[in-house]
Amino acid sequence: MRVIINIIFMLAILILLCRCEDIDVIETDVPYEEHVVVRAELVADVVFSGVSFTKTLPLNVEYTIEKAELKNVVTYIQIDRQKIIPLYYSVRGIYKPVNDLLIEPGKIYELYAKVGTKNIYAYTTVPDQPQVHSVLNEGVFLSGKVESENDEIFGAIWAIVEGSNTILTSAGDFYDMVQFQQNSQTGGVYVRTIDIPELYLTPYYSSRLYIRVYAYDEQYLDYFSTQNAHNPIENIFAQSGGNIIWNVQGDAIGLFIGVAKGNLIRAN
Repeated sequence: MRVIINIIFMLAILILLCRCEDIDVIETDVPYEEHVVVRAELVADVVFSGVSFTKTLPLNVEYTIEKAELKNVVTYIQIDRQKIIPLYYSVRGIYKPVNDLLIEPGKIYELYAKVGTKNIYAYTTVPDQPQVHSVLNEGVFLSGKVESENDEIFGAIWAIVEGSNTILTSAGDFYDMVQFQQNSQTGGVYVRTIDIPELYLTPYYSSRLYIRVYAYDEQYLDYFSTQNAHNPIENIFAQSGGNIIWNVQGDAIGLFIGVAKGNLIRAN
């Protein structure tokens, strides 16, 4: 009986092997399209840190800046459609002006670039520093009222602060972005942070909890609404970011965006 069972088992294996030989191996290649990637934050009242020009890489290629950086970009910035500032390659795909450039709130900055035959353009208005009032500890998150007279958007983070404005840790993202409306009855908008981890919801940290509000050019709202919050920011810029809405125009993707940081304010 055992011999018969073994024979049946072997026959079944042979039949499966014969069927496998008739199956064609289908190989599919994920389509890859190379994009120029532009990255720059223009922070109000801070020296300009430069514009990064890189390219996307295929998914099966490990991302390194050496592989991604672009070294032959012709680019400049125009301020308020008057002053032109040429930018030059420095290191790791970053292009900077020869002299330090202090970013001024309220001004319009335009980026022009050419990479080979590709023309790239972006513009942004740098917001004023957000004025925050009525900061509250809501138990698991912080909130505050922001006063504004401009069409800007606002987000807030919580931070654990030690000593003289030394941030030990902080939220990695915004809960949402709130847009100010000119017809607002309250003269401002309310923003909140993402939930604070349970580790920091103790009396020891209660006096160390602060809020910081960021004001962005309103173009940032489209990016924030479409980016995947669970996708690391480096991956978004390295692998094209899917259906994300960027504010860079032309043959490129990325962000060239104005931002202003509010002061760190302790929650009541």
